[in-house]
Amino acid sequence: MTQARLTALLTSVAGGDHAALRQLYDLTSAKLFGVCLLAAQDRMGAEEAMQDAYVKIWRKAGYFDAMRASPIAWMCAIARNCAIDWRRAQARVPAPLEDAALDALMPEQAADHDGTHHLLDCVAQLKEAESRAVRFAFYEGLSHSELAARLALPLGTLKSLMRRAILALRKCVDDRD
Repeated sequence: MTQARLTALLTSVAGGDHAALRQLYDLTSAKLFGVCLLAAQDRMGAEEAMQDAYVKIWRKAGYFDAMRASPIAWMCAIARNCAIDWRRAQARVPAPLEDAALDALMPEQAADHDGTHHLLDCVAQLKEAESRAVRFAFYEGLSHSELAARLALPLGTLKSLMRRAILALRKCVDDRD
């Protein structure tokens, strides 16, 4: 699936084209389900989150900006947020992912977009604590307080660490352009 094709489909979806949404679903549903399953950590929850994600994609397709993100990254972010919302609504505490599991997931999640590969390179350049915090925040959707507890850090320290990590990532990504 190419970025140009997905962008064209999103443009058609924004115009209310049901057939384009079906094609978009056919091309992206496996990827988005994986994202939902990872974030929800529950099959039924992932299915519900995925349904919500495509409803949001339908409603928000007109807001997609190809200059800001690739189509698949934009859709994955929506799917991930829907799954995290589902998990939080269920008040479920996810089983913690081990660092090895996080490392194994990173390349799979990045396979669709060169910019994402660059972002992963940037994450790898972070200090270990920053990299770990960023990976836990992304893959498990943890809040600052949940992340601080997971990493056994004071909340203020965790917020400072995340701020430094985000600034470093932004600089690394901007330096590429």
